[in-house]
Amino acid sequence: MRAQILHMLRENSGSYVSGEDISRRLNVTRTAIWKHIQALKSEGYEVEGHSRLGYRLLSVPDLLSPGEVLPLITTQWLGHAIN
Repeated sequence: MRAQILHMLRENSGSYVSGEDISRRLNVTRTAIWKHIQALKSEGYEVEGHSRLGYRLLSVPDLLSPGEVLPLITTQWLGHAIN
């Protein structure tokens, strides 16, 4: 779920994505989205949130984490088992 939220924030880089839109696309509550955003923040992602605007990604952590590496892998099988 966090990877999907992160993907949506990256797709709309520089602009806000409403929590309602995210929750509708992922079929979960806005509270669940908020909790995942908080978890992303604890992992080092800088996410700005404003009521009536939504969330936007400001910066990503300078770490080699699965959330940063997996979207860059273009192979069919090599490198997909990242823990």
